[in-house]
Amino acid sequence: MKYWVSLKKSDKYVMEKLGLQGLQGQALRTHPKYKTLEKFWYKRESSELDDWLSEGLTLYGAWTRLNLDKVPSAQVMKTNEYKIYVHYVKKYDSMVYNFKNGIWQPPIEFGGTDAEIFAKVQVWAAAKRPRWYVKEMLELDGLSKSELVADKFYKKFLDLTGKKP
Repeated sequence: MKYWVSLKKSDKYVMEKLGLQGLQGQALRTHPKYKTLEKFWYKRESSELDDWLSEGLTLYGAWTRLNLDKVPSAQVMKTNEYKIYVHYVKKYDSMVYNFKNGIWQPPIEFGGTDAEIFAKVQVWAAAKRPRWYVKEMLELDGLSKSELVADKFYKKFLDLTGKKP
Protein backbone atom coordinates (compact mmCIF):
# COMPACT_ATOMS: atom_id res chain seq x y z
CA MET A 1 0.00 0.00 0.00
CA LYS A 2 2.86 2.41 0.81
CA TYR A 3 4.17 1.53 -2.63
CA TRP A 4 0.94 2.67 -4.28
CA VAL A 5 0.96 5.89 -2.26
CA SER A 6 4.61 6.64 -2.99
CA LEU A 7 4.03 6.10 -6.71
CA LYS A 8 0.87 8.23 -6.56
CA LYS A 9 -1.27 5.48 -8.04
CA SER A 10 -4.83 6.46 -8.98
CA ASP A 11 -8.03 5.19 -7.37
CA LYS A 12 -8.77 3.39 -10.63
CA TYR A 13 -5.43 1.56 -10.52
CA VAL A 14 -5.80 0.55 -6.86
CA MET A 15 -9.43 -0.52 -7.28
CA GLU A 16 -8.41 -2.68 -10.23
CA LYS A 17 -5.60 -4.31 -8.24
CA LEU A 18 -8.03 -5.00 -5.39
CA GLY A 19 -10.67 -6.43 -7.72
CA LEU A 20 -13.09 -3.58 -7.02
CA GLN A 21 -13.36 -2.08 -10.50
CA GLY A 22 -16.91 -1.38 -11.58
CA LEU A 23 -18.32 -1.65 -8.05
CA GLN A 24 -20.26 1.27 -6.58
CA GLY A 25 -22.38 2.12 -3.56
CA GLN A 26 -23.39 -0.74 -1.30
CA ALA A 27 -21.68 -3.36 -3.48
CA LEU A 28 -18.37 -1.51 -3.10
CA ARG A 29 -18.74 -0.78 0.63
CA THR A 30 -19.59 -4.39 1.51
CA HIS A 31 -16.76 -5.95 -0.50
CA PRO A 32 -14.13 -7.57 1.77
CA LYS A 33 -11.33 -5.53 0.16
CA TYR A 34 -13.08 -2.19 0.67
CA LYS A 35 -11.30 -1.72 4.02
CA THR A 36 -7.99 -1.99 2.17
CA LEU A 37 -9.15 0.71 -0.25
CA GLU A 38 -10.09 2.92 2.71
CA LYS A 39 -6.64 2.37 4.21
CA PHE A 40 -5.09 3.39 0.88
CA TRP A 41 -7.18 6.59 0.84
CA TYR A 42 -6.17 7.38 4.43
CA LYS A 43 -2.47 6.78 3.75
CA ARG A 44 -2.63 8.90 0.59
CA GLU A 45 -4.34 11.70 2.53
CA SER A 46 -1.75 11.35 5.28
CA SER A 47 1.06 11.65 2.74
CA GLU A 48 -0.50 14.79 1.27
CA LEU A 49 -0.87 16.29 4.74
CA ASP A 50 2.78 15.48 5.47
CA ASP A 51 3.62 17.56 2.39
CA TRP A 52 1.57 20.43 3.86
CA LEU A 53 3.56 20.15 7.10
CA SER A 54 6.82 20.15 5.15
CA GLU A 55 5.85 23.35 3.39
CA GLY A 56 5.02 24.94 6.77
CA LEU A 57 1.28 25.26 6.23
CA THR A 58 -0.43 26.61 9.35
CA LEU A 59 -3.73 25.35 10.69
CA TYR A 60 -5.50 28.40 9.34
CA GLY A 61 -3.72 27.84 6.02
CA ALA A 62 -5.14 24.30 5.92
CA TRP A 63 -8.58 25.67 6.85
CA THR A 64 -8.54 28.03 3.88
CA ARG A 65 -6.89 25.56 1.49
CA LEU A 66 -9.79 23.21 2.19
CA ASN A 67 -12.18 26.15 1.57
CA LEU A 68 -13.74 25.68 4.98
CA ASP A 69 -13.76 29.45 5.38
CA LYS A 70 -16.41 29.53 2.64
CA VAL A 71 -18.71 26.94 4.24
CA PRO A 72 -21.53 28.17 6.52
CA SER A 73 -20.56 27.55 10.15
CA ALA A 74 -23.65 25.39 10.74
CA GLN A 75 -22.52 23.01 7.96
CA VAL A 76 -18.74 23.01 8.25
CA MET A 77 -18.38 20.12 10.71
CA LYS A 78 -20.49 17.87 8.45
CA THR A 79 -18.14 18.10 5.46
CA ASN A 80 -15.48 15.66 4.28
CA GLU A 81 -13.07 18.60 4.19
CA TYR A 82 -13.57 19.06 7.92
CA LYS A 83 -12.53 15.43 8.48
CA ILE A 84 -9.38 16.15 6.50
CA TYR A 85 -8.83 19.27 8.60
CA VAL A 86 -9.12 17.23 11.83
CA HIS A 87 -6.56 14.78 10.40
CA TYR A 88 -4.22 17.72 9.72
CA VAL A 89 -4.80 19.12 13.23
CA LYS A 90 -3.70 15.72 14.62
CA LYS A 91 -0.48 15.85 12.67
CA TYR A 92 0.19 19.51 13.41
CA ASP A 93 -0.60 19.13 17.12
CA SER A 94 1.73 16.13 17.41
CA MET A 95 4.47 18.28 15.98
CA VAL A 96 3.68 21.17 18.35
CA TYR A 97 3.46 18.89 21.40
CA ASN A 98 6.59 16.89 20.60
CA PHE A 99 8.72 19.95 19.83
CA LYS A 100 7.21 22.27 22.47
CA ASN A 101 9.79 24.77 23.68
CA GLY A 102 12.38 23.23 21.40
CA ILE A 103 14.39 24.75 18.61
CA TRP A 104 12.08 23.26 15.95
CA GLN A 105 8.77 24.27 17.51
CA PRO A 106 6.26 25.16 14.80
CA PRO A 107 4.19 28.32 15.17
CA ILE A 108 1.37 27.91 17.66
CA GLU A 109 -1.98 29.23 16.51
CA PHE A 110 -4.41 30.44 19.11
CA GLY A 111 -8.07 31.16 18.51
CA GLY A 112 -10.07 30.53 15.36
CA THR A 113 -13.68 29.79 14.60
CA ASP A 114 -15.62 27.55 16.96
CA ALA A 115 -15.25 24.66 14.50
CA GLU A 116 -11.47 25.17 14.26
CA ILE A 117 -11.07 25.20 18.03
CA PHE A 118 -13.43 22.26 18.48
CA ALA A 119 -11.25 20.22 16.08
CA LYS A 120 -8.25 20.98 18.31
CA VAL A 121 -10.20 20.03 21.44
CA GLN A 122 -11.20 16.68 19.88
CA VAL A 123 -7.59 15.98 18.97
CA TRP A 124 -6.27 16.95 22.42
CA ALA A 125 -8.83 14.72 24.13
CA ALA A 126 -8.11 11.74 21.85
CA ALA A 127 -4.35 12.23 22.33
CA LYS A 128 -4.81 12.47 26.12
CA ARG A 129 -3.01 15.80 26.26
CA PRO A 130 -2.38 17.06 29.81
CA ARG A 131 -4.53 19.85 31.19
CA TRP A 132 -1.63 22.31 31.37
CA TYR A 133 -1.12 21.92 27.63
CA VAL A 134 -4.81 22.39 26.79
CA LYS A 135 -5.06 25.42 29.06
CA GLU A 136 -2.00 26.93 27.42
CA MET A 137 -3.31 26.25 23.90
CA LEU A 138 -6.67 27.80 24.79
CA GLU A 139 -4.88 30.74 26.49
CA LEU A 140 -6.56 29.97 29.80
CA ASP A 141 -3.50 29.97 32.06
CA GLY A 142 -4.05 31.62 35.41
CA LEU A 143 -7.84 31.30 35.46
CA SER A 144 -9.73 30.03 38.50
CA LYS A 145 -11.46 26.65 38.37
CA SER A 146 -14.87 28.31 37.92
CA GLU A 147 -13.54 30.48 35.09
CA LEU A 148 -12.01 27.42 33.43
CA VAL A 149 -15.23 25.40 33.42
CA ALA A 150 -17.07 28.45 32.11
CA ASP A 151 -14.97 28.21 28.94
CA LYS A 152 -16.97 26.10 26.48
CA PHE A 153 -13.89 24.58 24.85
CA TYR A 154 -12.15 23.59 28.08
CA LYS A 155 -15.48 22.21 29.35
CA LYS A 156 -15.78 20.15 26.14
CA PHE A 157 -12.23 18.85 26.65
CA LEU A 158 -13.17 17.74 30.17
CA ASP A 159 -16.38 16.12 28.89
CA LEU A 160 -14.54 14.23 26.15
CA THR A 161 -11.87 12.96 28.55
CA GLY A 162 -14.22 12.23 31.43
CA LYS A 163 -12.11 14.42 33.71
CA LYS A 164 -13.49 16.54 36.50
CA PRO A 165 -12.60 20.24 36.77
